[in-house]
Amino acid sequence: MEMQEVLSDNLRMLLRQAGWSESELGRRSGVSPRTINTITNMKSNASIGVLSRLSAPFGLQPWQLLLPELPEDQSLQVRIEDLIKHYCDSTPEVHGFVDYVLRHGKLTP
Repeated sequence: MEMQEVLSDNLRMLLRQAGWSESELGRRSGVSPRTINTITNMKSNASIGVLSRLSAPFGLQPWQLLLPELPEDQSLQVRIEDLIKHYCDSTPEVHGFVDYVLRHGKLTP
């Protein structure tokens, strides 16, 4: 498998697992969605700088995007970080609800 194909496969897998579009990855990484699309469609190669910016939102090092056998659970860290961020940014009412669910294991009293 060529590196271009490995990178494409890994980015697609990470996007799918994170539930992100190429536009969302672009917003988070600072890489244009068009550039991301050309990389995922293997129409262009990524520079080291682009690899660095694409890997950061997933909590990865740039070289990890080039691993032929990238573990599929890599985006779990991103989902946990997103949950924590949303919790921290939420209202006291939401905090109370989440705390209740965590303590009691159910959504309603």
